[in-house]
Amino acid sequence: MNDFQIWIMHTRPNKFKLFSWLIMKAQKTNFSHMVIYYVHPDSREMVLDASGMSVRVQEYKMFLKNNTIVKKIQMESVGKFDFCGFYIPLLGRSYDFKSIIGLAFKSLGLKRSNKIGRNRTKLICSELVALYLERFYGVEIVDSDNYGLNETQRVINDIYKR
Repeated sequence: MNDFQIWIMHTRPNKFKLFSWLIMKAQKTNFSHMVIYYVHPDSREMVLDASGMSVRVQEYKMFLKNNTIVKKIQMESVGKFDFCGFYIPLLGRSYDFKSIIGLAFKSLGLKRSNKIGRNRTKLICSELVALYLERFYGVEIVDSDNYGLNETQRVINDIYKR
């Protein structure tokens, strides 16, 4: 079989990190990060995420050294070439720190939408997951910069209501 087994995971750091704590407070969640966890057809476990400086792929074991899994949501399997076609063009895209500020203003009710984000040229974790959902579940993502943790989780919930 040449399919990738896919999960969306909610995570938080193993140790206190101010930036993650601020995200959890602003979003009112018990997690600060979303990743796409997948099992490669050759059984390698990998994590795709937008974190730190860029969109990256790393081994699951390495990811767990610094992160705790809060929730794991199994998604449908995806063909090897379809999944690679999705994530390879995104690798190395910069992390969008400005978008986080815009989402914080939105969460606090100071702005109605995130005008600070950089569209799809720079990404944050929840935006990466939203784009995955758009590609593989046909969900319309009008402005991915407005997708924080809660908005992206609502899309996942809607998929499971179908």
